[in-house]
Amino acid sequence: MAAIAAVSTAMSVIGAITGAVSQSNAAKYNAAVAQQNATSSRQASALEETRLRVQQRRELGRMHTQIGASGLTMDSFGDFLSNQETEMELDALLVRHGGEMRALGYQNEASLERSRAKSARTGGYISAAGDLVAGGERVYDLMRVG
Repeated sequence: MAAIAAVSTAMSVIGAITGAVSQSNAAKYNAAVAQQNATSSRQASALEETRLRVQQRRELGRMHTQIGASGLTMDSFGDFLSNQETEMELDALLVRHGGEMRALGYQNEASLERSRAKSARTGGYISAAGDLVAGGERVYDLMRVG
């Protein structure tokens, strides 16, 4: 009977450790995916910002051409063009900011997952230790009685 209790204890300990390692590995994988998403978010927003700036330069060039073709002087449209450039710059900066905020969200998720990985391992080892102590006590009691 003591042998069965010992085997049962060993299985409980192995199960607790195996489960903890599995949970830890899953959390580490999730952290890596979140970190990759953060990098991708930054890259995508940088590309979008570049695309927007190219589009804005074309638009400003078109405005300059239209003003020049109309026979009017640039002086009369200076404030308008300056305001347009400011608005365009703000739009580009908002694209960058949005990408950075998404990236920070992914980085926070990665940090949380890394914490979960550590907690899963620690919890598994504590559970395994508890199983080992409880099983050892059962084996001892069975050997003492039997």
